[in-house]
Amino acid sequence: MFVVVAYDIEDDGRREGIAHILEDVGGLRVQKSVFEVELPKSDFARLRERLASLCGRKDSIRCYPLCRACMGRILSCGEVPGRRSVEVF
Repeated sequence: MFVVVAYDIEDDGRREGIAHILEDVGGLRVQKSVFEVELPKSDFARLRERLASLCGRKDSIRCYPLCRACMGRILSCGEVPGRRSVEVF
């Protein structure tokens, strides 16, 4: 399952914790507060629980599951760490 996770976390410690969780499951940071994560569908509920445990009242975490066809239509411009090529709109 491929998921884009975006977050806006007020507290530095919680924000670092969110990033650590996403890195722990093999997520690729594509922007400061955006990760692309590929994991088994069975692990997605556990990931959501872990993220929710750090989400404060004024924070926001959004998960966007994408199908394989949608993954092939991702458009980007500029460098993405961990990727060999630079895609252009």
